[in-house]
Parts: sequence; structure tokens; C-alpha cells
Amino acid sequence: GITYAFSLVLTIPGAIALDIWLLWLLLRWIVRMIVFPGSTTCFRRQLEVSHDQDMAKQLQTPFAHLRRMLEFFDEQPSGTGRAIERDEELDFTFHQVSTAYRMLLVLRRNFATQQEDGCR
Repeated sequence: GITYAFSLVLTIPGAIALDIWLLWLLLRWIVRMIVFPGSTTCFRRQLEVSHDQDMAKQLQTPFAHLRRMLEFFDEQPSGTGRAIERDEELDFTFHQVSTAYRMLLVLRRNFATQQEDGCR
């Protein structure tokens, strides 16, 4: 096969050395794909898409709580200073809203860092 073709050009020891070197390169590439799947172009886009989908799923619920809180306060007449009654039914908690707010702060900081680093 391939060793015979190389042996015609490189001699038998050279062909064996070339085969060993090519096998070594193939094994290194396979190990790199297993250990660092994002290091190859074909898997990089797939990992980016799955990461984006996971981020969207994680952010969806806290942002929905934040949106409901903003809609609730937007519905209140302005200037009335009305306090929320104890028995008033709210579909969000302070913890849920603060979680969404902290996520927004983290996203803003990440975007600012990316702009400083020159990332797209």
C-alpha cells in the first residue's frame, strides 16, 4: 500500500519513518479533537450554537420575571406613591428580579470586556 509507494521514493527505512510520523500526526489530531473539541473548525460552530442556546434558556426565566415586574410597576398610576398591599398577588419575587438584574450586570460587564479586547 502506501508504505510500498513511499519505499520506492524514500527507501524502506524512510518510508517506515514517514509512516510512523504520519501515524503520530493522526493520533495527535484525534486526541486534540477528543480533549479540546472546540479546537477544530468543524466543531467550533456547533459548540458556539449549543452554548448560545444554553445561555438563552438560562436567561429566559429571570428576564421574564424582570419583565413582569416592570409591567406591574408600569401599570401603577404615576405619582400616587401607592405601596404594594400585603395580600396583593404578585407573580414575581424580589429574589427572582434581583437575579435577573445581576445577570444583566454580568452581561453588560462581559460586553464591555469584549469591546475593550476588540472581540466581535
